[in-house]
Amino acid sequence: MIKSRQIGPDMTDDHTDGNSAFLDALRTRAMDDLIEASIEYGIILKDLAVIDRQFKGDIAAAMDKLTTRALQAQVEAANVDRENSNSVKKEQGRLEVT
Repeated sequence: MIKSRQIGPDMTDDHTDGNSAFLDALRTRAMDDLIEASIEYGIILKDLAVIDRQFKGDIAAAMDKLTTRALQAQVEAANVDRENSNSVKKEQGRLEVT
């Protein structure tokens, strides 16, 4: 069974709670910070969903491993791209000096 929770304002909330404005501002600020931080790694974050995965059996274990590996590969690729970009910038700087 897969459940998803969105980090964002709850549209069913009637905002009668005194803390709702604070929580909405906190969510907005957190998403802004996450989007800014993800750009540094070459990841374009449009939305964030927290997924609770509760799979069963061998197929579920395989799905979990593949999903985890796919996410790791995406982060590794972003890191390689960033390192390559840094290397190119360093080389361009050296060539400009000479």
